[in-house]
Amino acid sequence: LFDRKQLGNWWCSAKAFKAFRLFLGDIRQGQFDAVFDFQGLFRTAFFAFQTRSSARFGMSIAREFASLFYTHKVVPPKQSYHLVDYFNAIVTAAGGTVLSTRGELIPPKEASTALRQQLGELGIGDKPYAVLIPGSAHQSKCWPTERFSRLADRITKELNCAVVVAGSALERSLAESVVRGASTAVFNLAGQTKIPQLVALLGG
Repeated sequence: LFDRKQLGNWWCSAKAFKAFRLFLGDIRQGQFDAVFDFQGLFRTAFFAFQTRSSARFGMSIAREFASLFYTHKVVPPKQSYHLVDYFNAIVTAAGGTVLSTRGELIPPKEASTALRQQLGELGIGDKPYAVLIPGSAHQSKCWPTERFSRLADRITKELNCAVVVAGSALERSLAESVVRGASTAVFNLAGQTKIPQLVALLGG
């Protein structure tokens, strides 16, 4: 276990520095047969190295030169960018077998019923629809809203699909920008769905 809050101050606190040294001592004495670094950063790779394990697995494309600390640099699967695929590749490289990668969320019936009512009130009904989510926890990860608007237009015209914008209540104005920028009808449900309804919305 890594106490991030305490050990993160190892460089400016004598108490934290002592705890950090003890932590390194503990992992060195762990006698680990294999170490897996799924985060792929310098810190986690350095800890993996400190275990002195002869089998340290991580992605070859890990950031912050982390791959320098691995004994087994796993090449990511071609044409795949999902972390689940990366992690499965690490497990497979270690001799493990991937049994299933399917994750499924099933909304309660009342959530699905409430969503169908919402879609009916919007005039979508049983028509196929696409969901756009323009918001993100970090502004630097957000695609420009005008591009979402252009994408919405293409989906509507080329796929004959309704377009719904989803997100949190704080992202409603962002979603509204997508709606205003589109030349076709786009429906804003940002802030109008709780988690179960959102699951039902994304599940189609």
